[in-house]
Amino acid sequence: MIILAGQAMGLFRRWRACSRCCLALLTVLLIGGCNVTIGQGDLQWQKLTAPHSRFMDMDGYKLHYLDLGQGRPVVMIHGFADSTYCWHANVEALSKAGLRLILVDQPGLGKSGVPPAPYKFSLENQAAAILKLCDRLGLKRFSLVGSSMGGGIALYLAWRHPGRVERMALLDPACYEPPGIRWLSLPGAGYVASVLGSRRSIARGLKSTYHNDKLVTEAAIDEYARPALRPGYFNVLHAISGQYFSEQFQEMTKAYGQIKTPALIIWGQYDTWIPPEYGSKLHKALTSSELRVVQNTGHLPHQENPGFVNRLLVAFLGHGKLLASLPKDAQVRPD
Repeated sequence: MIILAGQAMGLFRRWRACSRCCLALLTVLLIGGCNVTIGQGDLQWQKLTAPHSRFMDMDGYKLHYLDLGQGRPVVMIHGFADSTYCWHANVEALSKAGLRLILVDQPGLGKSGVPPAPYKFSLENQAAAILKLCDRLGLKRFSLVGSSMGGGIALYLAWRHPGRVERMALLDPACYEPPGIRWLSLPGAGYVASVLGSRRSIARGLKSTYHNDKLVTEAAIDEYARPALRPGYFNVLHAISGQYFSEQFQEMTKAYGQIKTPALIIWGQYDTWIPPEYGSKLHKALTSSELRVVQNTGHLPHQENPGFVNRLLVAFLGHGKLLASLPKDAQVRPD
């Protein structure tokens, strides 16, 4: 363990000069002890979602999703090292607004199984799994909500399948490759992370996504730590970090001007994982978009300030309001 800890610190020093995003990922996986132990978690979330939990056979693995509410379908896609719990602060408000919510655990993450080899965790393959689920659910047209890497998937689907996507809300999306994000694809990094990952390290990683880390609850830490108990989980993270930003991803970033789907871009003012400047850049590149910066929030503004973000999402997805008419100012939570 001392040797592995030394290796981890060596990795930390070697990559210290990389972006804050790289450092945040390093914090998630390399700081802490050797075991992942968790408590009961978010009992309210578990009670709410248990009746709506489903699995779809995807020819070699099972894809987990939640299907709740009635109305116009909205597919919600989480980001890296996340799960359907990503949306725990948003589901009730959106379902009460008359929307059918399909929350998907990306392949290999959350409760979803790991696709068999030679599957690559590329942007296009992760997006294809989402589209396949929509096909099997009989969804011809739907709206998308994507957080972080899930936002990149939403953009890809709108680009490649414009006739299927009605609207999309993008929350701090991985719309351009953040500098330093591929550190986990280094040989042996996945093994080191699997050995050193702990609830404590996951707590620190989750807190790094918030501007006000006092808002991170013990129950939320338990929910984020739960997938780490699965064998091979950190190997999946290792694969995603090296395969997600594919050639198709790079091609997509040059084609944003071709996307006509109305897009609401929401960004946390103090996001240290993906630079807020990317939001402005994406807004200028898309032909029909509106940008809202949520003050005093980090990479997960829909968790830090759910009240304001839910108002935006309900207005945009539930009421079909024009982009320019959406609320502009958040009621800022005190730090």
